[in-house]
Order: sequence, then structure tokens, then C-alpha cells
Amino acid sequence: MGAQSAIAGGGRYDGLVEEIGGAPTPGVGFATGMERILLALEKQNLLQAESDAPKVFIVAAGAEEEIHAFKLLTELRRKNISAATDFAGRSMKAQMKQAAKSGAKFALIIGEEEINSGTVTIKNLETSEQEKISGEKVAEKIVD
Repeated sequence: MGAQSAIAGGGRYDGLVEEIGGAPTPGVGFATGMERILLALEKQNLLQAESDAPKVFIVAAGAEEEIHAFKLLTELRRKNISAATDFAGRSMKAQMKQAAKSGAKFALIIGEEEINSGTVTIKNLETSEQEKISGEKVAEKIVD
């Protein structure tokens, strides 16, 4: 960073309070620059690159399925699996397009059949392979 290598600065400010009308008061202070800290961390390769893309995108076929999708979304997020879903009530086709655009690796599809059988269809958006798995094993499958 050259001449701009300081990430913090400070010193004594004994006359500051007096300067703004107060009694003579000894003082010290310092400040840091967030940008400078980030640059220093980056230079030392201490910043982790994070993707904004969710790992999974949950697609729901209808209103009842949206309830199950939200429960699954909450469960996955509690397990620190980044997940997203559609909150606009779009068609399944539009949701699948949204899933692909989001950069997610998997689409979890919940339809009437999945609700009745207690399963979720998991589609790998990179390979287009899909399979039905038990709703309880979704997190395990995604982490693998």
C-alpha cells in the first residue's frame, strides 16, 4: 500500500475539550479506516471470497406447497445451508428459470406428489440429473 500503509492513527488530544468550550481535559483517541483494514487483509489473503449465489433454490408448485417450501427453507438456513425461494407466487417454469439465474447448484421441487409421499425432488442444475429423496435427508444430500 506504500505511503498509504497506515490502517489506524491517533494521539493525544489534551486541548480538544477546552477548544470547544469545556474545561481543560486530558484525552487520547484513535481511528481506523475500514477500507484500509480490508486492503491489508486482502493483501495477506485473509479475506474469504463469498458467493452471493444460494446453494439451493426451492421451487413450489402452488400455495400449499409454498408452506412446505418455507418450512424447508427455514430448516436449511438453520443448518447453515444457503437457500432461496420465490416469494412472488410465480409459475413453476418461472421459478425454475429464477433458480437457474440465481446460480444455485440445486433446485428442490415440491409438488402435490412430493407432499403426499413426504419426499422432495432434487435437481442438480449443473448436470440436470434429478431424483426423489426423503424430505428428512435433503440437508444430507446437499452437503455431500
